[in-house]
Amino acid sequence: MFKEDTHLSWQVLNALVEVVGWLIVVFVIITAIVTFVAWAKGILKPLWRLGLGLSRKKITVIAGQEDSESLINLINSSHIFTKKNIFKIVSREDIEDIKKTNVILFRYSGSSFTLKEVLEKKHKDSAIVVYANPGEIQNNKDWKLMDEYRNVSVCNLKGRLLNDLLTLMMTTKL
Repeated sequence: MFKEDTHLSWQVLNALVEVVGWLIVVFVIITAIVTFVAWAKGILKPLWRLGLGLSRKKITVIAGQEDSESLINLINSSHIFTKKNIFKIVSREDIEDIKKTNVILFRYSGSSFTLKEVLEKKHKDSAIVVYANPGEIQNNKDWKLMDEYRNVSVCNLKGRLLNDLLTLMMTTKL
């Protein structure tokens, strides 16, 4: 009789451990799925927008002839951006082309355009990176003017310039 009770007790305990084990497995699987979905929702949208930005968005460089060539070479040498989507504006006749671009790279000095002209002509959803040497923007009116527009970034270093272009491509509409 004692042996049968012990055997039955072990069977019940074994069944209970098996049920608890399966419950833990189900809990771990559900947790893994929820974690993956949360991660995917958080990371896939920025990656998707970055991919679309790199493949479709146009970058227009506004600078003097020498600076525009140098900046375009910098952008092309990174092998991040599509060459066919990189344009330049050096003459005043092409100022209306500013409205057709998604991201503008404006060289603060040496351009035939003023910062005010570029900001007023750009499309409201376009972003602009103002590239200037450290301390070059001394005019408080220009700082206030840039603050009135969204998606404006000021950059002093060429390495930072590529990062600003990438970031603005993700944050602007397509």
